[in-house]
Amino acid sequence: MKKRMMGLVTIAVWFLGCTNPMVNMTPSEFEEAGLEDLVYQYQNGRPPVIKDELIRRKAVPVHEWQYIDQRQLVVGMSEVGLQLSWGYPRSIGSWGVQTQYIYKFDRSRSKYVHLKNGKVSSWQE
Repeated sequence: MKKRMMGLVTIAVWFLGCTNPMVNMTPSEFEEAGLEDLVYQYQNGRPPVIKDELIRRKAVPVHEWQYIDQRQLVVGMSEVGLQLSWGYPRSIGSWGVQTQYIYKFDRSRSKYVHLKNGKVSSWQE
């Protein structure tokens, strides 16, 4: 039983290492990573090293981190802040200066976030 459990733990740790390669990057590799890659990595596990790089790059205003850390939204939040907080949406629609992010959680439950000029203007749950 112990051998099997150790084997499962080893496999789980190995898979985690495979799914989050940016955590093991060197500082120069971080500098070369695009913002989209960092946002994607942050939303998949929220490793502190990714957050540190996003802060260094000033990817979002400092005051937004309190909402991002709690996975909350606030009117006026940047589009990148929204992506860091809730992840990438299932679909995006846009018209003029308006954008709508649609987050689908299951067949009957969706959340809609409305942005105007790249800032969260409202959302519906």
